[in-house]
Amino acid sequence: MLSSFSKPEYLFQPRVAVRQLGRLLLRRPAPEAAVIELPWGVPISVQPRQAIGGCLYRSSIYDLIVTEAVSRLVAEADACVDCGANIGYVTSLMAVRAGKEGGVHAFEAHPGIFQQLAGNAARWAGVCDILLTCCGVSDSDQSARLWLPDEFAVDRGGSSLEAQGFGGAPPRKSIEIKARRLDDILPAPVRIGVMKIDVEGHEAAVFRGMAGMLGGKRIRDIVFEEWKPHPAETHELLREHRFTIFSLGQRLTGPLLLPADAAPGRRSYDPINYLATLDPHRAVDLFRGRGWTCLSRSVRRPDALA
Repeated sequence: MLSSFSKPEYLFQPRVAVRQLGRLLLRRPAPEAAVIELPWGVPISVQPRQAIGGCLYRSSIYDLIVTEAVSRLVAEADACVDCGANIGYVTSLMAVRAGKEGGVHAFEAHPGIFQQLAGNAARWAGVCDILLTCCGVSDSDQSARLWLPDEFAVDRGGSSLEAQGFGGAPPRKSIEIKARRLDDILPAPVRIGVMKIDVEGHEAAVFRGMAGMLGGKRIRDIVFEEWKPHPAETHELLREHRFTIFSLGQRLTGPLLLPADAAPGRRSYDPINYLATLDPHRAVDLFRGRGWTCLSRSVRRPDALA
C-alpha cells in the first residue's frame, strides 16, 4: 500500500498523502460526490467513484505531466483553449494561470458532462473570463456521433468521435452531437497562448479543422495526446506549419522535454503526450527548472475566491 505513495502527487503534497492514507487505514468508502480543492487553490466538484474523479479525490491531480506542462506554459493574460474539457480540471488551471486579463474557451461534447463543467466553472467566477461551448471539435461543421465506451458508467473520459479510435470493436452506444471547426469559432485575429487537446483519437481531425489558425501562426503552444506511433498524422500536420514537437516525459523530480520520437515510459495501452510549439526556446527555458509547479502551494488562492 505504501508503495503507491511514492509518486510526486503525494511526495510533493504531504497533506494530501496523509489525508489519503487516513482514508485507507479507516477503510472509508469513496462518496458518490465531493467538492475538493485543487493545488492551485480553486474548488472542483468530482465524482470519486469515476476514474477521473477518483484520481482527483485521492491525490488532487489527474494526468500529472499534462497538468505540469499547462502550468508552466500558460502566461498571465494568455488566451487559452481546452478541447475535451470534461469537468473542467485543466480549464481551471488555465484560468488561474491566465488570470483576470486572460481567458479560456473550453469545449466539451457530452451534454451531461458539460453540465458538470458548467457547474464547476460557476465556482471560478471572477478568476478569469471562461467561455463554455457544448460541442465536439472536428474538421467540419455538422451533426456527428459521439461514441461512448462500454465502461462509460465508471470512466466518463473516454468518449470519442472516432468509432474505432483505439483499434478494437466500435462501442455499442453513441449520441448525436454538434461538431464544429475551431477556424470558424476562433477566426482571425484571435491569438491563443496555450491549447490543450484531449479528444480520444480524434486529434488529427481537430488540427485539420484549425488549418487557418495553424497557418496564421496564431497558436503559440499546443499540448496534445496521440495514440498512434510517431510520426502520426498529427505530427506531420503540425510540422507542415513549422511547429517544433517534443514528447512529454517525467521523472520524480520534474517534467522532461524529449525528442518527438521518444516513448517515455509508455505502456502499450497509453497515449503519448506532446508539446507542439512555435517558440521552442521559451518552452525549453520554462521546462528547465526541477520540481512540480502545479503541486506548489506558492500558487495562491485567486483573490476572487479568497
